[in-house]
Amino acid sequence: MLEREVKLAAPPAFALPDLEDVAAAVETSPVDERRLETVYYDTPDLRLARWGANLRIRQGEGWTLKLPSTSEGPGLTRRELEFPGDASRPPDAAVALVIAYVRRASLVPVASLSTLRRRVQLKNRDGTVLAEARGMFIRMPDELADATVDQYPEFVHYWQS
Repeated sequence: MLEREVKLAAPPAFALPDLEDVAAAVETSPVDERRLETVYYDTPDLRLARWGANLRIRQGEGWTLKLPSTSEGPGLTRRELEFPGDASRPPDAAVALVIAYVRRASLVPVASLSTLRRRVQLKNRDGTVLAEARGMFIRMPDELADATVDQYPEFVHYWQS
């Protein structure tokens, strides 16, 4: 799958505005609200993150590998691949695709995130989905709660990529 997205940062008190009047003949439809538990895998020195790739296991969804972006500008376009497998270790097929980035280093859990995702779809009168807005509210691990960008630049870059 080819993923296309624009990621925007918002302050903690941000609330998605009412999108009902965003355009003529467009209606909004709340889709769902889900708690996502995700573990990201990388090398101990974050080689995947430095290349703009990430490998994750998400509870109930399985493994996802996102390869580096080839796009420029504010929009992000990249390959997203899904793999079956249990949470005990990354699937061999995913590891084979990132071997050029990680070389001989081991892939280990580097971060666990608990995220609340809220989705709203914008549809035309026929019910065709024109766009989807997703609000992701990430709970940072306790050890990073007071961290600054200067203290953990690789971690911040990792989650922005």
